[in-house]
Amino acid sequence: MSAAADVPSSHEVKLAWSSELQMDVEENLDVALPHTSYLFLGIHHGIADGYTAMTICGLIIKLLNDVIEGTTIDDEELYGYAPDLSSSLVANRVQMIESNPEMKHFLFSEMRQRSRWRSAFDQVFTVPEEVAERSRHINYCLSEYSTTQFIEKCRSEGVEVHSGFSALANVALMELLVEKGIILDNYFICSSQTVDMRRYWGGDSSQFLLGCHVTPLHLWMGTPRNIMATFWELARSFQEAVDSAVSTGMVMDEEAIQRIVSPAPPDFNRAFRMPAIRQTDYYMVNLGDVTPLVTEGGPHVRVERIVNSISIKKGNIACSHFVHTFRGRLTHTLDYSTKFMTKELAKRYSDKIFQRMRELF
Repeated sequence: MSAAADVPSSHEVKLAWSSELQMDVEENLDVALPHTSYLFLGIHHGIADGYTAMTICGLIIKLLNDVIEGTTIDDEELYGYAPDLSSSLVANRVQMIESNPEMKHFLFSEMRQRSRWRSAFDQVFTVPEEVAERSRHINYCLSEYSTTQFIEKCRSEGVEVHSGFSALANVALMELLVEKGIILDNYFICSSQTVDMRRYWGGDSSQFLLGCHVTPLHLWMGTPRNIMATFWELARSFQEAVDSAVSTGMVMDEEAIQRIVSPAPPDFNRAFRMPAIRQTDYYMVNLGDVTPLVTEGGPHVRVERIVNSISIKKGNIACSHFVHTFRGRLTHTLDYSTKFMTKELAKRYSDKIFQRMRELF
């Protein structure tokens, strides 16, 4: 748009993109904002994690409102990029492991054991070879009422939303396996929980939001076939495992071991060309309430919904879960790779999660 006159005086931006959107209530758009747009932002994961991306979205919304309002734009740098802060923490962890032979032996044994693991999607669910390699996703947005119900139920059971939703993801996957005729008393499912490294920086890190500062925590959780009878025990197991790993710094062990094994920087181009062996059933990312980062907007541009999604077609994972709350509504994105999952399977997986969630209220 070349001039302010070309910009509508009232505009609503949906920071969202979706191949399929499901909601448990109809949308109630702000009638005071008659114009609706969808804004797609492609942000490279090498320089941004979810928190950084949400911050960027918030800055764009503020900029749009300021331009329409005619406010003078301050072009001073707002945030810094600090990749070394997280890297130095892992380097310290490497030194600690190298100085403790018993710990090093234990961690290497765990790594070898995990290397023999095969994802359930790889073992059971097959996709025709001629299917094109694509990343797809399905979104589900809860109402404010259902979101509040789920959050309050999690709190009453002594777990965070992250653990409650991870347990639901396990239950839904277990039920898919049962449908495929894999009948066991207990199903061990491997999830990769994404942990924010900023918690270890110390001091005020608010000026260094830019960058990718997350690390994976792999958890193997037994999920009994009759788990819904004792669902919250599984959720509390997730909570205890994550809390323990975070409080002890064990979340950095996987990255530290990788540095010991291969000190040189990873060659991602080579890795993406190699045959994918799926050792993780799913990734789980929970950004919490992103409303303060994205902001609801101003008098001219307001945000109705925001959806996170990543391209996983070059990775070795079948799917990943993105969870966040915005304006009091929980949004879930199931990203999936067409190499490993069909649209029908992805939709059934997503549907099962929310079917089971409703049984908890």
